[in-house]
Parts: sequence; C-alpha cells; structure tokens
Amino acid sequence: MRTIRTIFAAYPGVQGLDIVGPWEALRRANDVNTGVKFELCIASPRGGPVTTSTGLRLDATCPWGSPGECDLVIVPGGAGVYDMIEHDGQLRELLPALESATMIASVCTGAFILAQLGLLEGRRAVTHWQAAEKFRARFPAVNLVDDQVFCHDVVWTSAGVTAGMDMALALVEHLCGGAVAFDVSKWMVLPFRRAAKDKQISGILSSQEFASDTISEILTFIENNPQSRLDLESLAQRSKMSQRNFSRVFQRRLGVSPGRYVQERRLNHAKRLLHETDWGLGEIADKCGIGSASSLRRLLARCE
Repeated sequence: MRTIRTIFAAYPGVQGLDIVGPWEALRRANDVNTGVKFELCIASPRGGPVTTSTGLRLDATCPWGSPGECDLVIVPGGAGVYDMIEHDGQLRELLPALESATMIASVCTGAFILAQLGLLEGRRAVTHWQAAEKFRARFPAVNLVDDQVFCHDVVWTSAGVTAGMDMALALVEHLCGGAVAFDVSKWMVLPFRRAAKDKQISGILSSQEFASDTISEILTFIENNPQSRLDLESLAQRSKMSQRNFSRVFQRRLGVSPGRYVQERRLNHAKRLLHETDWGLGEIADKCGIGSASSLRRLLARCE
C-alpha cells in the first residue's frame, strides 16, 4: 500500500470548500479497494486552528514550517490569500513542505501563493475567473490560462471552489486509476466530472441564466438525455408549446436555435466520453444521440 501524505496549507480567511471538497474526494478514494492511501492533515501558519472566510473553524495539526515529510501539498484559496501574499516571511515558512513534496496543487486563488513563491513562473496555471485580472497584473511571468477548470503543468492548479473537487478527482485518477475516480464521483453524486479544459462557467449554466423556468427544464433534459429524441417536435411537445412558438422563445432566450444547441451539447457529451472512457466512436455516438461513428468524426473534425 502506497501512502500519499497530503497537507492542506490553510490560513485565516481560507475558503472552507477549497479544503473540504478535495478532502472528501481523497478520503473517499481510501474507502475504495486500491493500492494507494491518502493520509490527510491540515497545516496552518502557526499550527493552531484557523477560521475560514465563512466563519467555519478548522483545526490544524501542525505548523507550515514543520509539517514533516509530505508527498502532496494543496494550497486552497480564499479571501485571506491577499493578506498572506503581503507577508513574504511567513509565506516562505511553507517552502520546506513544498520542496519536499512530489506533487503541488492549488485551488482557486491559492495560485497566488504558489506564484508569489515563484513556483508558477513560466508555467501554465489557472485561478478563479473573477481573480484573473488581478493575478495577471501581479504575476505577468505566469501563463494564466483563461476559462479552464484545472491545469497540470508540473504543478496542478484549479479554478474556484467546486473546481477543486474536479482537480482532486483528476489527482485520484492520476494516482489510483480511472475506476477509482469513477467510484468516488458516483459516491459524491456528481452529475458528471469536468475535464481540465472544460469552461469554468459551463454551457448549461450560461444558458440557464437567460432562460425561463420552462426552457431551463428543457435544457436540463437535453443535458441529462443526449441519446433521446431531441428534435424540434419532441422538445416543443415537452414544453407544451407549438413548434413555432418554442423555436421563437428558445432563440430569443439563448441566441441559438434548438437544433444547434442540441448538437453542441451532444458533441460536448461525446468529448467527455472520449476523455473518460475507452469506448469506440460508434458506441459514444450512440450514447450521445449523434447516430454513427462517421457523423461523430465529422463533428469532431469541425472543432479542430
């Protein structure tokens, strides 16, 4: 059994979910029969408890400066990160842990700490979309990637909040295999696992922002049932509208026709299955309602 000693580098004002979300993904991986065990602990600048940005109190078992040997260091984000990067001496107390680790990761604005310590210079990285402009201004030597859920360029970085769970699942897959990551995803009741290059604000979420309740229900049905009949007639019946009225309302709310939207979501689903499974193109095309392997190849070729 290989043990991965994992340190979460907490600090006052840390975002609680940046720790708790990845922690649960890694802890659950321990419950699945695998040759890897994650040994989890929280460190803080002085070794005592820290209060998160939402008031949740977290106990730390060791200080940043002497966490002992560790394999994986995860630096979460949060409102307190901006105070931390102004205290360079305290920040450097984290360096021994980072230097001993074989894997380093950040969640959300935790990338600011890694960048301040020079660990992201010349590398691709991501952070929360809302902090991107501030990050670029302070760390121009980092190749900040726009609108991506997580990124692995020697160092792992992820976007905000729930993206830390996507990255944690990718770490589980990297260290334990895809089957374990899939079991963890099911246990966490995730609708799907986002891939690294998925957008931080998903297509379905962006669409729902401008949709009525009826259209939102249709969008959710399309997302969850790509293999179903999703032609104009079927969708209009489901919405209890005439085809003409449904098409008009859909186009006005989303700026795209129902047919075009369905094709985009089916293709997105197919790309995910290509990444997450070893299925052939024909099976994926069938699961996504695309029809045939040749149809899927044509759609994928247009994206290149």
